Amino acid sequence: MADPRRRFIAGATCPACGALDVVQWWREGGTEWMQCIRCDHLREQPDAPTKEPAPARPLTIQDPAKFRR
Repeated sequence: MADPRRRFIAGATCPACGALDVVQWWREGGTEWMQCIRCDHLREQPDAPTKEPAPARPLTIQDPAKFRR
């Protein structure tokens, strides 16, 4: 389902004209889009790469008396 709301991206610069704070973003049909309202530059946003979470490491509890001088 398409999200009809378009949102401006604060601090974003248009890659075509270089204007600041004129880029809007929206999702339509599972695709993310961005468009400059000044020069009408339109592009599909690539999927963001997913990061694998770091493997969990075991915690070791230390005796604080060992670190006192």
